[in-house]
Amino acid sequence: MSEPQLIGVWSDAYLSVGSMEATDLIFTVAGVGWSVLSTAAGCEQILFHWSVPEHGRLVLREERYARFEGHLESQVLVDEHGWDETIETAFIIRPGRDVGGNPATLLELDERISFGDQFQLIRREPEARDDPAGWTQPR
Repeated sequence: MSEPQLIGVWSDAYLSVGSMEATDLIFTVAGVGWSVLSTAAGCEQILFHWSVPEHGRLVLREERYARFEGHLESQVLVDEHGWDETIETAFIIRPGRDVGGNPATLLELDERISFGDQFQLIRREPEARDDPAGWTQPR
């Protein structure tokens, strides 16, 4: 079972003020996705396959890890390897508000992914810049 409402780019960056890190979750229509934990020093990315086996239940089968150092424009890959972890969590998508009080679509999870458990929908279409490792881009 797929969940079309999950498709897109979600971030916790707009839900807290002054945080030194942010987690983005990207879900594609192909059932592939990734998380990106960004800090001032760089980012970590985990590639996963996702599914919704039943309404309100999300399964992420994590397969690949990459760590980058540096700023977005000049990141350097310092580690990449296989990853084998499965996360199963309940989820809900609901209307809410960002930190500025603006209307937002929120994704809430029972289990943390990277360091986040609540994310705001940023846009429905992932872009190449959302995938620092380039795993989903044509080679």
